[in-house]
Parts: sequence; structure tokens; C-alpha cells
Amino acid sequence: MPQNNRSQYFNSGKNQVLLDAYNANPSSMRVALENFKAIQHSRKILVLGSMKEMGADSLAEHLELLQTVGSLTFDACYLTGEEFKDIVPDDKRFCWFENTVELKTYLESHKIRDAFFLIKGSRANRLEQVADVL
Repeated sequence: MPQNNRSQYFNSGKNQVLLDAYNANPSSMRVALENFKAIQHSRKILVLGSMKEMGADSLAEHLELLQTVGSLTFDACYLTGEEFKDIVPDDKRFCWFENTVELKTYLESHKIRDAFFLIKGSRANRLEQVADVL
């Protein structure tokens, strides 16, 4: 299992995972999503944690992020963090969780196989915990 949570690819035996849970800001999110868009895979899933320390721009930046995500081809997008709570798109592919523990519990009970996951979020979300169950 990767140790530093910075843009690390691994195959879990069930899924392919790109884990980038060390830091997240608008520009790093855009780059990660562009890279995700370029990957050819029949089942693509996003796990996105909120961007922290955005100050007054937080709402606008999270809305812009979700607009970008909505333009991509993917099967599911799991969001975690208070910043996403009231802005989750009305789209069945999106699902919001209050925190990473809730998301991990969901993924443990809803086994996913043969998917490519992008896990990206600010360090405070501790999204590497999700990688353990994929």
C-alpha cells in the first residue's frame, strides 16, 4: 500500500486506484481530473474530499469543481466533507458523505470490483483510509 498519499497508483487486486490524498486546491483538482479524463477504463469512479482552507472562495471553488466533474464520463462520484453538503448535484451518480468514516463504511458494504478509482482531497479528509477497502 502506498505510504505518502501523493499521486500513487496501485492495483488492489480488485480495483485500480490513483491515490492523491495529500493535498487539494483548485489547480491540483483540475489537473487530477484532466488526468482522470484521459484514462481509458470501462468503469471510472471518483472519490473526492473537500478542499480545505479556501476561505471566502470555498463555495465558489467547490461549485466550480462539481461543474467540472459533471462534464466528465464516470460511473459514480463519492463526495465527503462539509463543503459539499448543500451543493451535491441532483444526479444519481453523486453521493455525499459527512466524513471519510461514513464513506469507508459505505464502500465496505457496497463492494466494487474492476473499477478505476481516483481518490483526491485535502489531507484533513484522510482519504487514504478509503483506499484500504478498495
